[in-house]
Amino acid sequence: MRNSILTIVILVSLACKTKNDQKLVKLNYGKDTLVEVMQDLQVAEQAVKTFDYKLQDSIKNRYYTQILEIYNLDSTRLNQDLKNIVSDKDLYLEYQSEVVDSLKAKQKKRNIE
Repeated sequence: MRNSILTIVILVSLACKTKNDQKLVKLNYGKDTLVEVMQDLQVAEQAVKTFDYKLQDSIKNRYYTQILEIYNLDSTRLNQDLKNIVSDKDLYLEYQSEVVDSLKAKQKKRNIE
């Protein structure tokens, strides 16, 4: 009985936890940069799929290297940021939503032109 009450108290406290109570994720790069990089990574991932599977790994590595060069980013710091974003569901959904919205806007603009 005592364990059941303790379990319920723990579950309720976790469920009632507000966003401010959660740990803040420290990122190395700004949100705008990370959103742009995530867009490029998604576009590159789709582009790689159009190549023969034997070439995909080397082409993926080249795209990744080019993205790092374009944005002048350190791969270790970027990988840490991406890992932190993916490990926080709310943060991931926030970033992914912006990535998708931005890609849709770019596609719409491209279709208008």
